[in-house]
Amino acid sequence: MKKLAKRGVACVLTGMLVLSSLSMYPVEASADTTGVNVAYHTQEEIIDYIAQSGGHIGDSVTYAAEPSAVQPYAPGQLSDETLDSALAVLNQVRYIAGLDSVTLNDSYTEMVQAGALVNAANDDLDHYPVQPEGMDTALYSLGYSGTSQGNLAMGLPNLNQSI
Repeated sequence: MKKLAKRGVACVLTGMLVLSSLSMYPVEASADTTGVNVAYHTQEEIIDYIAQSGGHIGDSVTYAAEPSAVQPYAPGQLSDETLDSALAVLNQVRYIAGLDSVTLNDSYTEMVQAGALVNAANDDLDHYPVQPEGMDTALYSLGYSGTSQGNLAMGLPNLNQSI
């Protein structure tokens, strides 16, 4: 596999998944907002929230279906444990910032996973990638939507550290 492809499907996915598929769907608005319309939490409340919410910065990336950045291409699928952990860490950060919780969106998750594949197959990080040779047009189109509508990142050891 290419250098980026070895770790790229997870690493390229990092920013796209977190910022595109998670942050679009607030769970509910907080009743206790002031100033710039964010909730304020004490240090003790933050520590308690993090302790009960699960997800740790060191959690590894695992797959329910392994990706392949070479022909035959396969976008793969992150495990529920990986997605739940990333969601928990993202919501921890949002809680600290006084922002509402968010939830996963399966359509965005699929789109950005395909985007990570397209970039990994091209061995490049690009919001507007070219179609890799031999890649199905439907898969490429889905991935192109993921790269062009998501945030890109790579080089971090795991998904949660990118958050």
